[in-house]
Amino acid sequence: MVLIYVDDLLVTRNDHKLILEAKSILKDRFKIKDLDELRYFLGIEFARNELGILIHQRKYCLELMSDIGLSNSKTVRTPIELNQKLKTTEFDLHFPTDNEDDRVLDDPNVYQKLVGRLFYLTITRPDIAFAVQLLSQFMHSPKTSHMEAAMRVVRYVKQAPGLGILMTINTNNQLIAYCDADWVACPNNKKSITATWLHMETTDVRDGNGKLHRGYIAETIKEVIFGKKIGENLRKKVNSLRENIRLLREEHMDGVAKVIKQLHEKKNQSKNA
Repeated sequence: MVLIYVDDLLVTRNDHKLILEAKSILKDRFKIKDLDELRYFLGIEFARNELGILIHQRKYCLELMSDIGLSNSKTVRTPIELNQKLKTTEFDLHFPTDNEDDRVLDDPNVYQKLVGRLFYLTITRPDIAFAVQLLSQFMHSPKTSHMEAAMRVVRYVKQAPGLGILMTINTNNQLIAYCDADWVACPNNKKSITATWLHMETTDVRDGNGKLHRGYIAETIKEVIFGKKIGENLRKKVNSLRENIRLLREEHMDGVAKVIKQLHEKKNQSKNA
């Protein structure tokens, strides 16, 4: 598979020999520079050791902190405050609060850009997925409280900017799913706000009293089934593509064999003549 972004190419395959062949073909046709093993691509960094491959965005995190002026700020241990309820401007119109400092931002672009950058960070930081998904609901009319919550996420990331996902070499076929325990807790519409992350074991999720939260488990199961169907469809398409490539190779080899046979026949005819 070849991933192309502007003038950058990422060649990947589970067969090192095929990767070398693809590089060789590209070098024959284009002027390219081989950077060897993948270490950095579109803000995502890759580190290898005997345990596997660590995917992280440390450089991206440090640049984000520097751009918004939080390089010297204190860190926090959670991406969002416990039981914090962020409210929309429409909610405030019907249920006014006494907090006059929580006003609509003069320039919503600052908030929108920050949340957008945090969204890209969730590629390797699923621990902030719920908080970022919650913040994204206020993009059209962000308030001071929303901006403060977004800044808190950055301060949370600051405590471990190199944290990422380890693609271990000890793989198995188990699909592991995580989801947030928030259920019917949104103050704006009384709906659920969930964030699910599938990793590839199942356990019951219970509260302190041992009560089973069936609502968000059902939502997670739906995500698991959806992810499984996507994987099955991709597997079918890959197998079909492999079969087509095999047939093309056979046709190509048959054509080459015919040409070689014709050349031999012409050579023999010229000798006999």
